[in-house]
Amino acid sequence: MARKTVPYAYRRDIPWNFDLDEKGDLKMKEDIDAVNQSIYAILMSNFGDKNFEPLFGSDMESVVFEQAYPEAVLAYEIESRVRNSIKDIEPQLSINSIQIDISQINNYKVTVTIGYLLDDGLTQGMFDETLSFENLSR
Repeated sequence: MARKTVPYAYRRDIPWNFDLDEKGDLKMKEDIDAVNQSIYAILMSNFGDKNFEPLFGSDMESVVFEQAYPEAVLAYEIESRVRNSIKDIEPQLSINSIQIDISQINNYKVTVTIGYLLDDGLTQGMFDETLSFENLSR
């Protein structure tokens, strides 16, 4: 039996900026926007940041600040953390590709591009963000 298209939002989430629409209602994030917000939260979180979920996050900050690895190893370590944290926390996503750009690592920034497929089998998404850890510098 083939999967059917979901007639309603696959996923909904409250936006962090609490934007309101023209009626004054909260503008919900839906589908890819909601998933991308979740991915961002995972990648920017350290283990233990979320109460009662000690393994939520990627703990990428520790790798970005350590910078003791050769560049190829550093990019691999970051990609591994991205892949594993998404697999553990968002298992309904099938990751198609991950690209890591560490050219701004000296400014504590990493660009992460993730192509993924939702488990509805129809919806493809793309997360493409430059994650900045500079305000978190130790």
